[in-house]
Amino acid sequence: MKKLGLVGGTGPESTLIYYKELNRRINERSGGTDFPEISIESLNLNRALGYVESEQYEELAAYVSRAICNLKKGGA
Repeated sequence: MKKLGLVGGTGPESTLIYYKELNRRINERSGGTDFPEISIESLNLNRALGYVESEQYEELAAYVSRAICNLKKGGA
């Protein structure tokens, strides 16, 4: 199974829900024999919202892209 990558940070509560649900579903589908390897790249929600508020969409895209690249570099 490949390592999963999750971009979180839109709130710790939602990141936790995604993490738990991914673990539950994969464990269920494997018949209880596997849990996934998961890396989480957590964004600063206030920073992301600041980009949106100031209409700096290219900066926001670059910020999210860096998180995705970090996950990829980490094997996800």
